[in-house]
This record gives sequence, C-alpha cells and structure tokens, in this order.
Amino acid sequence: TGTGVYRGAFNFNASESSRVLERHGALPFPRLEGDESGTEVPISLTMTEYHILLLYTKYLVAMNAVTGEIEATIELPKGGASTFVFTDPVTGAVYVANVGNMLEVTLQHEDARMWRVYSDQYDYDRAIALCKSELQRQFVYTAKAERMLKLKRHVEAAEAYAMAGGAHSIEVVAKTLTDLGARKALYVYVETRLRELPSDDAALRLILAM
Repeated sequence: TGTGVYRGAFNFNASESSRVLERHGALPFPRLEGDESGTEVPISLTMTEYHILLLYTKYLVAMNAVTGEIEATIELPKGGASTFVFTDPVTGAVYVANVGNMLEVTLQHEDARMWRVYSDQYDYDRAIALCKSELQRQFVYTAKAERMLKLKRHVEAAEAYAMAGGAHSIEVVAKTLTDLGARKALYVYVETRLRELPSDDAALRLILAM
C-alpha cells in the first residue's frame, strides 16, 4: 500500500459505532524535490487544524490534510539535525526540536484556501463556513447550484442560486428553471431570493413579485 498518513475525525455522537470515524483516508507522503527515488520519508509529523506538518532531515513540509498537496516547504536552519516536530495541545503552537534546540513555527491564515478546497470536494457547508468575502460565498453557492442541476436536484439548485445573490440575474435563473419544468424549484428560488434581499431593495422585490 505504500507509506503515508492515515487521518480522520472522530464523531462520538454518531448513532452507530461504525460511523464514529469520519472523513478518513490515507494520504501518501509527498516526494521532495531532488528525491528522485522517492524513498525519503519524514522522521516525525504533527497535525494542525488543516495541515499535516512533516519533518524531514533538512525541511519542514506543510501538506494539506484534505488534498495531500504540498502547500509550503521550509528549509530548516543549520546547526544540528532536527529530530521531532510537535504541536502544543494548549496553545496550538508548533515546534521543531532536537536535543539542544527548539524552533517555533508560526502559522498564519492557515484556513485561507480551505473554502475552495472544500468546495472542490463538494463539501459546500464547510466551504461556506470558511468564506471570508461575498465573492467567495457566491463562488461556492454557484458551484453547488451547478452541481445540483447536473444531479437533477432542482430545488437544492434553486436555493443555492438564490443564496448566490447578485452573482446571477433573476431572469436567467428563472428561465433556466422554467425550461427544466422545475416549477416548485422556481417558487423556492423566488421565495429564498426575496428572503435574502435587503428590505430597502424595492426594485428587485418588485421584479420578483411580478
């Protein structure tokens, strides 16, 4: 099966014991630049909220815990090989250490790209929760709407289009749903769009009410 990291999340509220472990799977160790044989493996590892930090002899590698992609490679300072990396369970700080030295690794904006990662994984609820701007929210809701249309889940598509707000014109969405014969979805779209509109947006409210 090869070497790698098996990760997952425990849900102790699960109704069945077989479902306690969620979102689990194996991620192969990444191949470092210059390691043509692909035989170099980390000597230690630790996890943060969204990444797995892999300690090699000369590098610290940040691997996305969802996709397995390398997002950062840090060359360690000279002065003795590091022997382990760990996360302080209280503060969340990450340290790389050997017998005589300890180096703190600072993580900033760790979740910056995770909204897109979860959106690409079709985990739209998690993606929305991590959005930092309206444009990001519109992107995720649009992606969800388009996927729901392909799956012929028209009501869910209508809700997502409505939540995307001004990213799509009312006329285009209404025509799309009408052409599909999705009458219930059209009602849901109008109702949801009206609910999300600011109370002082009289013009759009009038269009939707017509």
